[in-house]
Amino acid sequence: MSAIYRGTCSWLISGFLRWRPSASTWGRCSQCRLVAPMAELHIHGAEPALTGRCPGCGAIALRLVRQPEHVWLQLGTLRAAFRFDLPH
Repeated sequence: MSAIYRGTCSWLISGFLRWRPSASTWGRCSQCRLVAPMAELHIHGAEPALTGRCPGCGAIALRLVRQPEHVWLQLGTLRAAFRFDLPH
């Protein structure tokens, strides 16, 4: 599996959240325990649904789904998702 947007997690999230994950935004993979900047996630898929995966083991770190009026963000393997309204 190859990433289509390698290392562009910050661009992806900042596009709808007014917050830009950077090298100072860290996360720990729940599978391999790698601690790495969120900006290094490997982004897979095709819009409107994208998946951010751990650069170490490929485990799912986040999922992002864009709809006309909303963006859904799921972190890791949670069974819940956050919904953000897009500006009109």
